[in-house]
Parts: sequence; C-alpha cells; structure tokens
Amino acid sequence: MATPFISTASARKFALLKQGFISNEGIGRSKNIEDVVKSIGLLQLDAVNVVERSHYLVLLSRIGHYEKSRIDTLIHPRRSLIEQWMHCASLIPIEDYQQLLPIIEARIDEPLSERKKTQLGPEPEHAI
Repeated sequence: MATPFISTASARKFALLKQGFISNEGIGRSKNIEDVVKSIGLLQLDAVNVVERSHYLVLLSRIGHYEKSRIDTLIHPRRSLIEQWMHCASLIPIEDYQQLLPIIEARIDEPLSERKKTQLGPEPEHAI
C-alpha cells in the first residue's frame, strides 16, 4: 500500500485550521473562547509576561480583540473551563476532565521531587 501524499500547502492549511488560526470557511475565526480552547486542547497559563501573559496572547491571535474578563467568567461562575496541572498549569474544558481524571489521580500518588518539597516548605499539605 502506498503512503498517502499530502501537499505542503494542504499540510500548512490543516495545521493552521487545527490551531484555530483559520476556520473551515476560510479566514474567519471563532469569537468563542470555549471553542478555541476545545480546538487546541488546553490553554497553558503562564505568569511571565513582557507584553501580556501568554494565554491572553494565544487567544488574541485566534479570536482578535476580546475582554479578558470573559476568561474569568468561563472559569467562575460558568465553570466551563477549569484550571488543572497537566504538563503545566492549564485551563481545560470541563468536559475533558473525566477523561483526564486517571492521569490526575495517578499524579497524587507520585512522590514529590526535591525541588517541589523545597518550594512547598516543611508542610506541603498546608501550602497554598
């Protein structure tokens, strides 16, 4: 069986589509933050900023100008996005939580690294 061929242009368009930079209809983009996060899988939170915190820039690049308070509303009171530690601090769609629960629960039993013990102090169960 021959290996399927996909042109460079098609591969590029597919990558842009899946990352939320373009829509199926062409250059239009979703204005819905939830749709964007669902499409890209998660929204990595990052406190480091030069221009703005990176998760705000990720959304800006995909939906254009938006009110940052819309993200807060999706976290609380709507709870359609939840904060969770995946490979990093992230916002994930609530409907993905059940699928990710085995990974989250397995992490509970992992011993803390020396770095985390140092960061959390002598009583990590009380650390905020």
